[in-house]
Amino acid sequence: METSVEAAISSTCTVFAESEIVSLIARGIPVPEILRGLHRSLVKRVAAMAHSIGFESPLMLSGGVAQNPLIAFMLAEELGEEVLLPRYPQLMGALGAALLGLA
Repeated sequence: METSVEAAISSTCTVFAESEIVSLIARGIPVPEILRGLHRSLVKRVAAMAHSIGFESPLMLSGGVAQNPLIAFMLAEELGEEVLLPRYPQLMGALGAALLGLA
């Protein structure tokens, strides 16, 4: 993926992040830069959690957010690891719950 300019979004609270985004829009920052910054903010938080609990390769991203290719790309970049994507990532939680229900 092409490296682009991204706006820094530092708030971890969604309400404060929204205020930051409104401010960036008011300052005339292009929407693609804001969106990329929002993606980066999310990825940095996920990467910090992964580092705090530890992880082993291979990594797999599941849930609806895994359908966003920029999130998967940035997460791989941030962690320095390949991130695998299941065919239907939005169904992984339900599949896991069903398998637990059978046990």
